[in-house]
Amino acid sequence: MPLNDIRLAIPLVGEVEVSAPRSAAGLPWIKLAGSYFATEDGEAWTPIGQNDAVSWPELNGLFRRADMA
Repeated sequence: MPLNDIRLAIPLVGEVEVSAPRSAAGLPWIKLAGSYFATEDGEAWTPIGQNDAVSWPELNGLFRRADMA
């Protein structure tokens, strides 16, 4: 399947129009905006929870360290 045929649950920057319908739950779509995420209304949004896809290079020294102090 060509990459451009893949439909994403999160629209890419510029894909959400102001008149775009909201999800069935009434929540706004989230789009990537600079180095953070934003709702379709332009409000900053931060995902919370499991995030294995993000590398945290500044925390590498803490990984598997017994004494974090």
